[in-house]
Amino acid sequence: MMMTQELRNDLAHNAARLEILEQKALADKADALLEEYAKAHLPGVYADNDTFYRVRWNQAKTHLYAVVIIPTANGIRFGQFAKGAMSRLTHADMLTADQCEALSLAWGNCVMCGKGLTVKASVTRGMGPVCAKGYGKP
Repeated sequence: MMMTQELRNDLAHNAARLEILEQKALADKADALLEEYAKAHLPGVYADNDTFYRVRWNQAKTHLYAVVIIPTANGIRFGQFAKGAMSRLTHADMLTADQCEALSLAWGNCVMCGKGLTVKASVTRGMGPVCAKGYGKP
């Protein structure tokens, strides 16, 4: 059976449409993956506008959660669970080790654990040895 030119054109057109649809589906999937990746998936300190958050693992190490860091006259304290923060925070909101160090020096407490800094090396670094190691600071 010989194909007519019209049938060949229809097949070519449908194949092109199918390829476009497949490419769009892949692009949509890639966009969804990028959006998921952009969310905060690492423990650390994050800033959203004028609010600072400490993001850490729950006790079972199955989920991350965020608490607000509240500066006080005596350093810092950690507020309650920040509902909805994990869906808003992204990797771009995560503070670098140097930014955390600057906050720790300004507040007099480690921003990761909240402990007061008393040892000269920790005060200079802005973090205690355990938290500094977690941030790759010597």
